Amino acid sequence: MTLQSCNNRVLSHVRSDQQGFVTDMMPAMHKPFFLLFALLCLAAPALAKDPVHLYMPDAPPLTLLNQGSHHGLTGDIVLAALARSGRLVRIEGEPWPRAQMRVASGRNLLIVPLSRTPEREEQYTWIAPLMILERAFFSLDEPVSSFAEALQRYQRIGVGLGTPQAEILKQQGFSESQIVQLKLGENPAWMLEKGRIDA
Repeated sequence: MTLQSCNNRVLSHVRSDQQGFVTDMMPAMHKPFFLLFALLCLAAPALAKDPVHLYMPDAPPLTLLNQGSHHGLTGDIVLAALARSGRLVRIEGEPWPRAQMRVASGRNLLIVPLSRTPEREEQYTWIAPLMILERAFFSLDEPVSSFAEALQRYQRIGVGLGTPQAEILKQQGFSESQIVQLKLGENPAWMLEKGRIDA
């Protein structure tokens, strides 16, 4: 199977009901976008001189770095809100785990995209939900219909480093040895094709 055909096969879809915040997709975006805009406008007069530090990984399609004026689904939403508020923006592209720690311990910093989980609830001031994030297993094998089936079938599952996927899998009974944390931007399709991960 080639990489191209691998990219076209979604083999399983297991829903995880978690919302991405200062992240997320078009249908649910309008109301939160205006809320985000209103909040930024209230703060704009006092802070207009200082740029907003926006921490954002290169994690297509949600966020894009070095793509000209395109910054991904959620990156574009947040940057549009900041532009309407009159704020200057400085995009920070630090490694994702470090960016999360810096924003959690800092003040007046933004981060996108970030899933709102119980573990993260008290670490951040949440501004607005942008989308419901569906999670799925991608594999070169037949689809799985449940976490239990995936637990039996997959020996090594690739997940994004600093994302909630690893914790979700652990809660579903997956062992540390089954979870391979990948840097955001690594190509999991290539790893699937080479047999380094199963899903």
